[in-house]
Amino acid sequence: MAALTESDPDRHRKAFRIFLESVLLQEFGLALMNDAGFQRIVDQVHEQMLNDPELGPSVADASTLLLSSVDTKTRLES
Repeated sequence: MAALTESDPDRHRKAFRIFLESVLLQEFGLALMNDAGFQRIVDQVHEQMLNDPELGPSVADASTLLLSSVDTKTRLES
């Protein structure tokens, strides 16, 4: 996540996608990491979560929280 620059307009979306993928890989195994089918499933689940009227705001909140921890760590290392 540290590679996501503050100027990236899609930063929040990418941050949650990275988080979602890491949780699913932990659950189902790292062997799926480079599997194209797995990547498509992660994309589909991510889109559904973002577009869900009840879940979407929680995804946005989680993205903000994920990025705030990265931003704090980056500032401390500077």
